[in-house]
Amino acid sequence: MAGYQIENVKNRKSQYDMLKELELSYDTFTQIKKHCDEIGIQFLSTADEEESLDFLICLGVPFIKLGSGDITNVPYLRLVGKKNLPVILSTGMSYLSDVERAILILRDCGVSEIILLHCTTNYPCPMEEVNLNAMQTLKCAFKFEVGYSDHTMGIEVPI
Repeated sequence: MAGYQIENVKNRKSQYDMLKELELSYDTFTQIKKHCDEIGIQFLSTADEEESLDFLICLGVPFIKLGSGDITNVPYLRLVGKKNLPVILSTGMSYLSDVERAILILRDCGVSEIILLHCTTNYPCPMEEVNLNAMQTLKCAFKFEVGYSDHTMGIEVPI
């Protein structure tokens, strides 16, 4: 468990049990999507396996968001690539070579539009680890649109 999980859970349960308690049902996702549509907010969620991916596509997501933990998951990248949707790819925990390989796999499977997100995998991320310059590195290296997935406390970094 991460430090914040240990602090909050106090080792009373496993990480798996903790996450299962926080998991949303498909019905809840459907309700959230409906509410987003009603108030004009674009719905997005990140799947990490085929069943959830297909469910989100059936809900009508306009693109697929891949978490940084899947950047080296070649079978999943191929599966996502075959869905014929744009991809937003988080790059936390990866080397530029990992990002390049993921892009090549996605493009080989037919993805034409990719946006790269710089993020850290530290929750919460200390300010000294944010490194917003990494977005420029990604943009220069791959010539794709880039963004930032924020895990810091407060509002300073997103602003």
